[in-house]
Parts: sequence; C-alpha cells; structure tokens
Amino acid sequence: MSRINSLANKLHVYFLIIPIYSRLILPEGLEFKLTTNIFGYSFFLPEICFFLLPFVAPLSIKTLNKNFSLIILTVLGVFLGYLSAINGGSEQVMNNFLAGTDFYATLLVFLFFPLKKENIKFLLKPTVFLISIISLEIILYSFGFLSYEKDLDGNANYSGFSRISTTIGAATGTAVAYFFMTLILFCLIPKKIKKIFLLSAFIVMGITLTRSVIIANIILAFFIFKRDKNIWLSKEKKFLRYIGIIAVLVGLAVTVNKLGIVDNLFTRSTGLEVSNSDISNGRFDRWESTFKVVKEFPVLGTGANYITKHKRSRYTKVDSKNLFSPHNTFLLILMERGIVGFFIFLFIIIQLVRFISWKKNRGILKIGLILSLIIFMNTEIVILFSESTGLFLILWSLIRIESEVSSVGNLKKC
Repeated sequence: MSRINSLANKLHVYFLIIPIYSRLILPEGLEFKLTTNIFGYSFFLPEICFFLLPFVAPLSIKTLNKNFSLIILTVLGVFLGYLSAINGGSEQVMNNFLAGTDFYATLLVFLFFPLKKENIKFLLKPTVFLISIISLEIILYSFGFLSYEKDLDGNANYSGFSRISTTIGAATGTAVAYFFMTLILFCLIPKKIKKIFLLSAFIVMGITLTRSVIIANIILAFFIFKRDKNIWLSKEKKFLRYIGIIAVLVGLAVTVNKLGIVDNLFTRSTGLEVSNSDISNGRFDRWESTFKVVKEFPVLGTGANYITKHKRSRYTKVDSKNLFSPHNTFLLILMERGIVGFFIFLFIIIQLVRFISWKKNRGILKIGLILSLIIFMNTEIVILFSESTGLFLILWSLIRIESEVSSVGNLKKC
C-alpha cells in the first residue's frame, strides 16, 4: 500500500508540472506542433496530464471546503473575462476570451489538486533538470552560441552580449520564471549547497539584464545572509557577517561588470516605437498609454487580446491589435478586465496571501513571495503565460505547506 501511495504522490507531482515545465523548455517550433485548436481554445497536448490528476489525487470535500472562496473568486474571474471580451467589441469573442484564461484555469487546477507535504520531495529532480536547461539556454544565447526563432530586435547593438529571448518569450519573462525556479529549488536542495547554488543563480539571472529581478536578488541575498538562521553566522562573528555580505555584493557587481552587463543595463534599447532613455525603460510611457485605454473601457475592460496578445492566441486565429503590452500585471488586468475584474483579481491575490501564516517564521519563501508580487509591477508574464503562472503557484503551494505544518522535509529550513 505504501508503494502505491508513493507512486500516486509522484504521479500527482508529475501530472501537475509536466505541462508547465514542458512549455518552459520546448523549442517554440515543437511547442507549436504539440498545440492544437479545440473550439477556439489553444490546447497544449501535454495538458492532457491535468485530466489524469483525478486518478492519482481524487477530489475531496475537505479540499473543496478549504479552497472554496478562492474557487468561487476564480470562477467569477473567468466569467467576467467573457463579459470583458463582449464589452471590448471583439469580433471573435469566444476565441479571445479563451486565449486569456491561462491564469485562472491554471489556478483552478492547483486549487482542485493542491500539492501536499507527501509529494513535495518529488519536485526536486524535475526542477533541477528544468533550471539546468534554462541556465544553459541563457548562457549560450547571451554569448552568441545559440539563437531562437524569434529574437528580440536590436540584439546586434550589444557589444558581444545580447539580451535573451528564450522559449519563454523575452528576457524579463525568462528572468522572472528563473527567479521562481530559484526560490522553489532553494528550499528543496541540501543545506550544504544552498549558498553556492544561490550565488550561481544570481549570476545567471544577472546575465538576463533584467533590472527588477537583479534588484530583487540583491534584496533576497541580503535577507538570506543577514536573517536566515540556516546561513546566519554566529553572534561572535557579527562583524565578519556584514563583511561577508558586502564581499558577496561587491563580487556580484564586479562579475557582472566584467561580463559587460552593467554597461548594457544602462545602454540597451527596448525597440519601442519611440526611443527613450528614462529609468523605467519605456514602461512609464506604456503605463500612461494603458490608462488611456482604461478610460475608454473602465468597468469591464477591453477583454483579452484587445491590445496585448496572450500566448495562447499565437496558436489560434484571434483578432488582436497587439500594439504593445503594459509590462505590468496589475495594469494589464485593469485594462483587460476593467475595474470589476481588477478587484476580483486583487481579492484572489489577497486570498492567496491569507492562506499563509506570517507569524511562524520569516523564511525565504515568504520574502520571495513579496518580491514576486513587486516584480509583477514590471511584467505581465504571469498572466500571459500559463507556465509562469504555474511556477508562481508552485511557489505559493510551498509557502502554504510550510505555514500549515511544522516541518516538511527541507522546507523547514527555508
């Protein structure tokens, strides 16, 4: 019986992560071949695994009661998305609506079949494999040894160094997804390699030239080396602890400078329609343009794909102006779902956070969650791509488990 339970727990994890991890590592051409159009919905064939989850993790009344409020809010969010598509005047209401349901649909999967403490250990190997592949892609692409079908415009302008455009879509999206992977893996790997892993991950994320994630990494590193009890130096070596923190940060700065990252952080062009040099890298202009659209569709929004093209719409014929993207999760929701949908999304985020006990400890996962929500203001990748939503929800699941039990394997060390 124990073997059967162990197998069920393992399959639960694999059925949940295969669609998410596959989208992250498959070349775009292969991803396209594995995607079919079902009644206007862009269906990624590995997502068949989601339909197998009831066989290894049967639904229970306890789970439904536990997640009832979140399930209701998520279903309401999906319904409002349909009304928004109608409100935006789309000629292909159903197609545009379905292409914009990634966040809500993925959340429902995690609510109906949540990760549990018994199957967390099975996350380690596939996540190590995933982050290894993505790390290799980032390094090879950035130094000109690898190219993708859809490269970002202007890469040739960098002196021997390129911003990446991996299968995830763009440099910022890749960096954010990598940030999630790092947090997930940090709490699964043995303690003795945590520091070297984190330092390596920070350098790889620095190569992406994504400033918001680099800043988040610095904050995270400072927290870990200063506050985390597992890496915390003894009180007698307090002075050396701070010297160590400074040395790590200076070392990172010198490394990225030698690689040419620092110069590119301040000189790179985003390829926007209008050249600019503001500190937001054009995002302030994008946000201002977003508010103009919001004023036109204030209550229910424009609907998905009215201006910003969601990933699923790439594989199905939907009408989209695709002029620009706000590069801000909250503004994207406000634009596409209106004030009503925005507050539903906000309530969902609040409910996600409410499930977490903040009094027990201040671990890296919880600090990581806060930094993730801040990063949402710099990218809408979590809404546009189901794989990024999936990584965020895996992170959330780990935090929730850590809050509910006193120890879950390596999670107690986070």
